[in-house]
Formats: sequence, structure tokens, C-alpha cells
Amino acid sequence: MRNKNGTYRRACVIATAAIWLNAVGWTAEGKPQTAKYVDYVSELNKLGMAGRSENLNAAPFYQKAIELYVKGSEEQTKLVSKKGWPADFPAGEQQLLKEWVQSNSQALSQLELGSKKPYCWFQLSSADGAVYAILIGGLSEYRGLSYGIAGRAKLSAVDGNMDKAIADIVTCYRCGMHRQVGGPKILVEQLVGIAVRAKAVQTAFDILDRTRPNKDLLTALQKQM
Repeated sequence: MRNKNGTYRRACVIATAAIWLNAVGWTAEGKPQTAKYVDYVSELNKLGMAGRSENLNAAPFYQKAIELYVKGSEEQTKLVSKKGWPADFPAGEQQLLKEWVQSNSQALSQLELGSKKPYCWFQLSSADGAVYAILIGGLSEYRGLSYGIAGRAKLSAVDGNMDKAIADIVTCYRCGMHRQVGGPKILVEQLVGIAVRAKAVQTAFDILDRTRPNKDLLTALQKQM
């Protein structure tokens, strides 16, 4: 039993020494090892792009939309996310919502263009190269614009422009999808995508509850969401 215990202890000592030498960067021959640095942020960017052409990427359009975003007043910001049917809002609130949509027309146009692209990948960066330090800017603006285009869909439905209303619902839904799928996504980015998709679905239900779109439009909406 003593010999077996001694053999076991020697094996443990040897294994521990080997692990320690490897950790401090030395080989068993006493030569220093060359550390292999892996730029994981760069690897994430490669996974996101996956060898695709930049022409297929929605991100440049979304980035432009974020740059063009006009936040508006605090009351307008609340109205963009407000539940309910615009025709039931006080006249003053309806006007403020329309003014917000108008002031963000260029940004919303960029959002539409981006939503038509099949993929979306942003170039990630990190202050110290660590994955945990990756920052994704513009998510608040992105969500605001996505909610805004859902609000525009309701305004279009109120005016009887169902083609435009359905198109805006689809745009909102795709904006949400682009933040969830199609490559590596950061958790907070996925949460924004979930919220935007939920907004699109709720907007569709709100419009269907208050209007009677024709069969062709409903079929088109079903196929695109």
C-alpha cells in the first residue's frame, strides 16, 4: 500500500509540475514557449461576415439611420412607444406623432433599405480587445426608429393606406430579426431584437383589430413575417 501511495504522489507531483511549466510558458526542455494570442473580437467579426459580400449587409443602412435619427421631445418619444390606436389619441398627440415621423423620414427610409437585405453584421470593437468589453452603440436609437416605423404603420392604417401599413410592419419585424439571427450576436443586441419583433407582431394585431385588409395583403404579411 505504501509503494502504491508513493507512486500516486509522484505522478501527482509530475502532473502538477507539467501544468505549472505550461502555465508559465516553458517547455519540458527548459525553452520558453511562444504565446499564441487569439483576437476573439476579430474572430467574431469573421463569423458574422462569413465570407459574404458587403452588398448583402444591412448594417451600413442601419448605421446611417442611427446617424440621421431625430429623437424629438420627451412627449414625442413616449408617443412613439405608446400603446393604442392613434385615432383615439387626443388631436395634439396625433399631431406630435406625425411630426416625429416626418422629422425622421430620412432615417426611416434607411431603415427600410436595410431591412430588405438578407444579412446583418456590424463590425465589433473592444477597447482592450476582450470580448466582454465589446460595446454596441446606437441600440437605443435603433429601437426608437423601429418603434417609430411601427407607429407610422398605424398612422397609415388610420388613413386607409394599408399597403404602406403592411410594408412598415414587415420592415419592423425584419429589423428585429436582423438583431437576433445571422451570425454571432451580443446578448443586449438580441434583447433589442426580441423587443422590436414583439412590437411588430403587436402592431399587426392592433391594425387587424381595427381594419379589414384584403386577403392578398394578409397573405403577403404572413409570407414575409
